[in-house]
Amino acid sequence: MAPDLLIVQGDSVSSVLASQQAFIRRIPIVHVEGGLRSYEGHADAVRESNRRMLSALASFHCVTNSAAAYTLRAEGFPAYEIGVTGNTIVDALNIVQANGVLRHDKLRVHKHVSLSGAKVLVAINALTKWAGVLTNISFAIANLAHDFPGLRFTVAVYPHAVAHDGLNSVLSCLKNVELRDPMPYLEFIRLVQESDIVLADSSDIQDESISLGKLVLIMQDAPRSGLKAVTPDHRFIGVTSSSIYRGVRSALGDAKTYQGL
Repeated sequence: MAPDLLIVQGDSVSSVLASQQAFIRRIPIVHVEGGLRSYEGHADAVRESNRRMLSALASFHCVTNSAAAYTLRAEGFPAYEIGVTGNTIVDALNIVQANGVLRHDKLRVHKHVSLSGAKVLVAINALTKWAGVLTNISFAIANLAHDFPGLRFTVAVYPHAVAHDGLNSVLSCLKNVELRDPMPYLEFIRLVQESDIVLADSSDIQDESISLGKLVLIMQDAPRSGLKAVTPDHRFIGVTSSSIYRGVRSALGDAKTYQGL
């Protein structure tokens, strides 16, 4: 028996395929977390194409904020098809904290965390398949760990053997770097909560990190479209080894970074 309504979330391939089947069968589609755009031609090509296809297929768009709503309006979608419903990840984290799974204390960073003792969580996405990018990340972390032995790095790798092997070959000999195998989501969120800053190769975990009061440094070039980071807690620091090194050192060496967080 066919459903009366299909609700899909995010920008995954499975969401697109399910929506295509529903569209063919004239089943209305509600897209949760709609309206997101990067306007990047190559760096985010798969997800960007998924987002655009989902927008074209959906009958109603549940967007996280007014900026996403304005994006859809600018693309010609009528206002009556758009609703600002909030961020599901933020809502989920609030529920988890309220039920005692995570610490329910004040999570914002209130003091300057220095290069002499910060905990840095490095999140490596499985999509980082280019050897050059992985090498840059590895050597940047190695140089930081060597130059600032008080820093403690935890490297969490998504399920991707090549990435894990490449990082292990460079970082395994460093005492202040811990390489972690892929782990359940809730365990990963606890790592985010216990860290001082998050160093990531994509924006996949920016919602969780910012919700938990963490500065997020994205190892990507700033979008060429001119779009700015979503909050002051979210920065693009580039993809070269030197730019990653400078980005982390600058963030941890500048007391102003933590004022008002």
